Amino acid sequence: MFLKIWLNYIIGYVNIKVESYFLERFINLAIKSNIFLWDIKKRSRNTATMKVSVRGFFHIRKAARKTRVKVKIIKRCFLCLCTSTEKEKRFI
Repeated sequence: MFLKIWLNYIIGYVNIKVESYFLERFINLAIKSNIFLWDIKKRSRNTATMKVSVRGFFHIRKAARKTRVKVKIIKRCFLCLCTSTEKEKRFI
């Protein structure tokens, strides 16, 4: 579990805000679809924030549509800085 969270910090993750009356159902469907969620915090009765891997974020759409959930990106976190230097080399 710790290794999986550590790898997601290196690869990248997304902080998302989820709004709906069916938060628990959304989380259950995401976990059933093998989407790894962590740091789940319930902010109010209908709102929760959580972290999801970048790959998992693109697969979360099916669960969001099924439960009529609004998903909003709060923050994108990417630790790997190699991609920015590679883009600069292409323009030279």
